[in-house]
Amino acid sequence: MRIAFLGLGIMGRPMASNLVKAGHEVSVWNRTARQHVDGARTAVSPAEAAKDTDIVWMCVADTAGVERVVFASDGVEQSLREGMVIADSSTISPSATVHFAQRVAEKGQAAKICMNLQIAMIYEGFAEGLTLARKLGVEPQKMVELIQASMIRSGVVDYKASFVLRRDYSPNFPLRLMHKDIHLLLDTAKEARVKLPALETVDEIYELSSEEGWDDLDYAATIQLLEKWAGLAGAPGSKPQVLTERH
Repeated sequence: MRIAFLGLGIMGRPMASNLVKAGHEVSVWNRTARQHVDGARTAVSPAEAAKDTDIVWMCVADTAGVERVVFASDGVEQSLREGMVIADSSTISPSATVHFAQRVAEKGQAAKICMNLQIAMIYEGFAEGLTLARKLGVEPQKMVELIQASMIRSGVVDYKASFVLRRDYSPNFPLRLMHKDIHLLLDTAKEARVKLPALETVDEIYELSSEEGWDDLDYAATIQLLEKWAGLAGAPGSKPQVLTERH
C-alpha cells in the first residue's frame, strides 16, 4: 500500500519506520527538517508526499500543524483524490477535526464533479466526431482505431467506444445521473462566477435526450440524437440513408 507519513517527531519517525518494515511504499515529510527514514522516500512538501498515495497519515504537534499540513498552498489538499484515506494520530481539538474533515470532503466532492464535467465533454467530442465521420462515409470501427492510435486517445473513448460500436446503451452511468451532475456543475459555476459555455450546450443535448425517453440508458446514448439530426441509418426516428462508395 502507498502511504504518505507526515510528521517525523518522537512518535512519528518510528511509526513511519514500522510501515516501511511492514512492506508498504512510504513517502515521508517533516516540517522542521528533512528527516530521513530508511526505505522511505523523502518529500519536499505534504502535497508531494501525498501524491498518488492511498493513505495520508499525520502525526504532528497541534491543531495549527494539522491545518498547515492539509490546507497550506503545498498541503495535502492539493493531492486529494477519490478514495484517499486521511488518518490523524495528532492530539488536536475534536471540533477542529470535524471541521477539517468537512473541508476535505467538500474538496473531494468538488474534484469528482469537475472530473464528470470532463467526461461529459470528452464523450460529446467523440460522439460528434464519430457522427460526422460516419456521415462522410468513414467506417465507425476504422475511425475508432484512428482515434486510439493518435494523440486524442482518452480513457473515456477507450471505455465507451466498444459499447457505441455495438449500439449497446445499457446503463453503466445512467444519462439521468450525468444530467443531474451537469445541472450541479452549472449551478456551482454560476455561484463561483465561472462561465461554462460548452457545458451549457451539452446540457441542451441531455435535455433533448431526456425528452426522447433515454434517461435510464447510459449517457453514451446521447450520440443517437446527433445521428438522428444527421439522418443516419439506424438512428432512432431517422430516415434510411444509402452511402455511396467513393473512388
